Amino acid sequence: IPVYTSTMSAVILKATRDSGRADFDKEVAYITPKYKLEGNPNVLDSYNWNKRPYVGRTFYVVDEENLNPGVNAFWTTPPNPSERGRELEAVPLSPASGRVGNLKFKAFPVDHSVYGATAYAFETSAGWVVYTGDFRLHGRNGGLSLDFVEEAAGLRPLVLITEGTNVGEDIGVKEEEVYENCLRAVEAAEGIVVADFAPRNIERLLTFLEIAKESGRGLVVLAKDAYLLHAMRLVDEGIPDLLSDPNLFIYEELKAKPDAWEKELVRKLYGSKYVPAERIRRNQGDYILSFSFWDVKHLLDVRPKGGIYIYSTSEAYTEEQEIDVCRLWNWLNFFGIRPIGFTFLEGGPSRPKPIFCKGYHSSGHISGEELLEVIREIRPKYLIPVHTEDPEFFVEKLKGEIRVLLPEEGVPLEV
Repeated sequence: IPVYTSTMSAVILKATRDSGRADFDKEVAYITPKYKLEGNPNVLDSYNWNKRPYVGRTFYVVDEENLNPGVNAFWTTPPNPSERGRELEAVPLSPASGRVGNLKFKAFPVDHSVYGATAYAFETSAGWVVYTGDFRLHGRNGGLSLDFVEEAAGLRPLVLITEGTNVGEDIGVKEEEVYENCLRAVEAAEGIVVADFAPRNIERLLTFLEIAKESGRGLVVLAKDAYLLHAMRLVDEGIPDLLSDPNLFIYEELKAKPDAWEKELVRKLYGSKYVPAERIRRNQGDYILSFSFWDVKHLLDVRPKGGIYIYSTSEAYTEEQEIDVCRLWNWLNFFGIRPIGFTFLEGGPSRPKPIFCKGYHSSGHISGEELLEVIREIRPKYLIPVHTEDPEFFVEKLKGEIRVLLPEEGVPLEV
């Protein structure tokens, strides 16, 4: 099945596949071939892994103006391009030219916490079907979403398929507010600063890079983040250049040997930007470490003496996530680091519960109030909400205005 996406989304998928774990759900840009195990056809195995190449999926990009030779060179290069590495049978990225088979479509870049987010409109014999994808209005690139809304309204669509992740939330915190709150916290901090945000939220990375420059610190990212930045810069030159930016560094992890993608690209191109834990340990007031919960282990090498940990990512929504935040709390107490952005409500009958503070994270999703305005402006004949825990919200709020169709698994919708 071919994949249609933006060029930025394609390189993000490739970079995260190269530098991440080879889990089944991560195999989007290319796959690891599996074969039926000899003697037991019910078991799949990837035997002789280094002798059988990865197999690339067919991708079509909807913004062909961003497709260039550098992007395709990255797309077709295996994660370990050395002679002993596994080959990649990649299909070069191709322009979609506004069609999926015989179906005509339009693509609209929108604002989201992950770059490359795109909304779509498909022209059918019955009328236009528009899909918002994940989007918001309150980010740095909110104008993109407003342009999409205006153009979608002009299509007079038959159907609008919309996300509804944050329908129960107020209008989101703007990235400018995140910058101001985090800057105040960093300027008041003594010692190390750890900034926790989603690895693909490059907008937040840019926010903390600005804070680093304003506060006279260096922002230290992991090698996999550097790899992602390199890939994204092939599409958008507005992405920071690791070599030329004096405030951007790469954390040198203590391990026996680097992964192939790091050795062959990051260390060769950006080797001068690595900083070891020992240097950070001696100059803790000079750095902001871009570490998430899963990277706290590196603090054992940095050995912080106090400092702050800015929780600038999504709240914990599940019991497992709350337990992870509890573990994080224990780590921070161990190092004497003060958390910013969350605290704990203790003394209850059960385990402590995290309480999150607004102002340190900007959601990637539109609020319910704003979404209703968008829907009314586009004014489709039918609305289909997806990616939401409260589909009845749309039925109640749009009663008498727009007919809402609630999808059910395995049941086709007729319009």
